[in-house]
Amino acid sequence: MHIVETVVDENNFPVVLADNNITCTVTGKARLLGLEGGDPRDMDDYTGNVQRAYQGRLLANVLGEGTVTFSSPLLQPAVVNLTGN
Repeated sequence: MHIVETVVDENNFPVVLADNNITCTVTGKARLLGLEGGDPRDMDDYTGNVQRAYQGRLLANVLGEGTVTFSSPLLQPAVVNLTGN
């Protein structure tokens, strides 16, 4: 499953200049395969659970069922529940 995390402001508008470090926590039977910010200059390990957003966005690749939480200092966390079909 691909999950696109977008940093938004208090009015729910995308913040395209955001470059926050975002932590992805996965619980349940799901497993984080990788995070990708999309910045071609970023050579950080994509298999870790922390990645810097690029132009306000981050892509998470998750396998299985569970809960995925995205968090960063000064930002409200975002929670996604993944269930089978």
